[in-house]
Amino acid sequence: DRDKVVPDKTKSVYDGAIAAWKGEKYGEPLALLLEHAHKFDFPVHTPFESLTKEQVKLLWAGNQYFEGIDAFFKELESKTYKIQNRVTLARSHRRQDTGRSGDLMSLLRGNTLRVVRQPIVRLDTGEMVGHEFLTRGPEGPIAMPQELFRRATEDGLLAAVDLRCFETCVRQASHFDGWRHVNLYPSTLMETPVEELMALFGGGSHDKDFCVELSEQQLLGAPSALREAASRLRRAGLRLSIDDVGFGRTSLEHLVLLEPEVVKIDRRWVAGIGQDKGREQTLRRLITVAHALRALVIAEGIEDQADVSALLNLGAQFGQGFLFGQPMPTM
Repeated sequence: DRDKVVPDKTKSVYDGAIAAWKGEKYGEPLALLLEHAHKFDFPVHTPFESLTKEQVKLLWAGNQYFEGIDAFFKELESKTYKIQNRVTLARSHRRQDTGRSGDLMSLLRGNTLRVVRQPIVRLDTGEMVGHEFLTRGPEGPIAMPQELFRRATEDGLLAAVDLRCFETCVRQASHFDGWRHVNLYPSTLMETPVEELMALFGGGSHDKDFCVELSEQQLLGAPSALREAASRLRRAGLRLSIDDVGFGRTSLEHLVLLEPEVVKIDRRWVAGIGQDKGREQTLRRLITVAHALRALVIAEGIEDQADVSALLNLGAQFGQGFLFGQPMPTM
């Protein structure tokens, strides 16, 4: 039923018209389409209802650059028979698998989290203006953040683990000067009273140099629901950043309603931009929108000086990436 696949045909592919391509797991085809659309002249910003029959057919069939919507339903069909068995196993082992839950509970009770920092640099002068502070789990299967938060989500501990990571990053960041960027899941922000969040700063350290980053990849649902929570953070003295902008999971509406002080462009649009003129038009549009909202732009994933030159020409002011330094321990 195409009406269910595309419930709002006034939206473009970029703005999330394809319902099947939502969420972290199934969003990869969309990300690939957005990355390579210029190679086959697909209009990602055109409303779905204005696409030609051939363009709609391409969305369903895919090509060598991305898997189409048909591939999504084939995968879904092949896995359907496994669902009941997986649910039964999950219920029977949810509380029996003490090893899995145990490492997260130890993390929440102890000091096993590690924090690394990555420089944020002014592109025109090379001056380091601050750091982003990132969490690493204890050595082992949940050392990297992707696995740590996946496990926390599966075990129903996402908010608790996220707050623990947030607190640990804030504590370490307080020892450094300049901008201090720390990450928080939008769902955690929605579920946590602002007074509880501010208490994690220990009093007096939550000033304009702290910036809370919310990932575009996790901005699901109506942005108006998050607007009040974001406003409370801002009234408490913090800045707001939308991270991973351009990944393709949200719409312009999030940026307009949330009014972030900082917009961070996803590395998929940045890395190698110095050698890929095809992406420049889309990247220029993203930066233009950010400037229209009076937000500072930080480009992520900068790998060489050619990227810096291209980004400066496009209007980006700040950057992060291996060119300026890999994440390093705070202690």
